[in-house]
Amino acid sequence: MVLSKRVGRILGRAAEPKVRPALMDRGRFDVCVMAILKNEAPNMEEWLCHHMAIGVDHFFLYDNGSTDQLHEVLKPYADHGIVTTVYFPLRGLQRDANNHAVRFFGHTTEWIAYVDIDEFLVPERDETITAVMARFPEAEQVLVSRKEFCYSGHRTPPAGLVTESYREYSEHVPRMGTSDILAKPIVRPRGVARVGIHNALTVHGRTVNTAGEPTSEESTVIADPSYANLQMNHYFTKSRAEFEAKRSRATTSTHAFQLPDVPFDIPGRVDSVIDRWQPRTRAMLEEMAMLARSPSRYGSKLRLKGFPISDMFGQEAGAVVSNEVAGLAEARKRRAFGSLPMPGVRGAMARTEDHGYRPAAGRFLASVHMAQQIAWLAAEVSWEAASGEPGLLVDAGALEGGEVPRVRSSGSSVSLLIPAGGPPLRCHALAFVLRVEAAVEAAPIRVEVAAREAGEWRPAASYEMPGSGTYLGLLALDKLPRAIETVRVALDGAVEVAIYDLALLTFG
Repeated sequence: MVLSKRVGRILGRAAEPKVRPALMDRGRFDVCVMAILKNEAPNMEEWLCHHMAIGVDHFFLYDNGSTDQLHEVLKPYADHGIVTTVYFPLRGLQRDANNHAVRFFGHTTEWIAYVDIDEFLVPERDETITAVMARFPEAEQVLVSRKEFCYSGHRTPPAGLVTESYREYSEHVPRMGTSDILAKPIVRPRGVARVGIHNALTVHGRTVNTAGEPTSEESTVIADPSYANLQMNHYFTKSRAEFEAKRSRATTSTHAFQLPDVPFDIPGRVDSVIDRWQPRTRAMLEEMAMLARSPSRYGSKLRLKGFPISDMFGQEAGAVVSNEVAGLAEARKRRAFGSLPMPGVRGAMARTEDHGYRPAAGRFLASVHMAQQIAWLAAEVSWEAASGEPGLLVDAGALEGGEVPRVRSSGSSVSLLIPAGGPPLRCHALAFVLRVEAAVEAAPIRVEVAAREAGEWRPAASYEMPGSGTYLGLLALDKLPRAIETVRVALDGAVEVAIYDLALLTFG
């Protein structure tokens, strides 16, 4: 019996085994932070956003039986893939929690840093914590020396960031009978034998301080303290009122009441190493405030290379575009038809001539389908070609006005510039209806979309329009809203573009 070539090809493909790497082998975190905490809801967001700003990839947070609003505060961070929470209500078992993190999560990350909620890791000169840790290629443990920050003159909690309010540290803070410098460990999980609170025992004894110098791992007091490259700011007292409340609580390490008093007038010295991180922390707080409190799928900020993150935007865009060109009067998530040619781009595009759709200026942006997409994104149309403000610019070609503006080029490319017209926009997506005339009728038109951020052009999307026609589309510029000054849409192979709709969907 002779099989047809088509059936033979199908069977041949089916017979070839598909090799897919295991999920856990498809990427690793560089640096994660572990903390055990209880009733720290008011302190979490600054602490998380500071450590996100320095480049921490993920947080393993062990809840020691909180009764406050901790999980409500953590919900957006957990939903967006930033935090994993472990319920760990056992009494006085911080060491157990520390070792639990290594055993259960150690295979996911190169480094685990043990950081309490009143402690802040501060890179001295590097731009990320990953760059700091790259300085210790052979180490199994890096002990980070603490600086003990005190009241800075505050008897009651001040407004603003903790890191801005408390700037004085002291070398004379009494803690459990010692004023020696304590450290906290950052460990390579594969090199750890046992983890304590202020130190770990490693497999081969390769423990260094932050200057990269070998140091003992046998004592909770660091033998060779150093603040080179990285330090830990310990906001031990905060205000006098907060410290008095802290002294009345049991610790998560021993579940005992043991904090000695710290005089209000203890002498201190100003430390400003953390100052450069404060604007970045505020920017991260603003970014988190702009994200959906509960995204449609888990993990929008979880960026493990190759990790199969679900993203609804492509499906949503497919529904918006197909239902609009099909003439449906009601918005819905299900697409009117299937294939939409925009490979490799998160979005969808259709040639209107293929579906009998008659474009008109502003029709797409005013549709119920676009209204639904804007509601899904919690966004708005903050710039559109029809508004005239701040005005469309042309980088290649000549702009002609009218109800439907046209850009003509004497060459074979058209380039449109969409300026923010003020402060950078937190831009998520680009919507368009463009009538494009190709230099060669049936030749494809290459479209490159770029965004200018902080003075630099960064690629945002790249795809093809298959020849002359009117194209209706919606595409994402990134997985997260980006602070965009200008968007550039370059159409290589086009000699004329008529603009029915062109808009940015932003978060303001």
